[in-house]
Amino acid sequence: MSTFWLAPQFCLLGLMRGLIQDGLEEFMTDQLPDSWENFVPAMNGFVIDGIGSFLGIVCIYGNRSLFANPLNRSGLDKYYQRLTIFSFVNLCYYWFISTLYTRSSNTHAGKVCNESQSTIANVV
Repeated sequence: MSTFWLAPQFCLLGLMRGLIQDGLEEFMTDQLPDSWENFVPAMNGFVIDGIGSFLGIVCIYGNRSLFANPLNRSGLDKYYQRLTIFSFVNLCYYWFISTLYTRSSNTHAGKVCNESQSTIANVV
């Protein structure tokens, strides 16, 4: 087994990191007040670099028995299996929250549209 087996993982990790930085920055810019716009890069770095690195260290420290000196004797397959399960749970949680967020934002947007239409109708 060679360390080059990890190359596709690191390519995908770099791609996803770039996508999450842009997506998170755009989301924060849209959702936070304009006065917080200067803090968006710092919060973005804290979420991605700070919390992400901390959780990665905790994950590796909690599973240190799976990492052996020769790569062939280590239990990396079990480690990646656990990461896959955690990622699936995270995906389900993301889907649940995004469904709730979409419903609440659509309801709010509908109220805003109805209020603005009634205000325009009252003016005319």
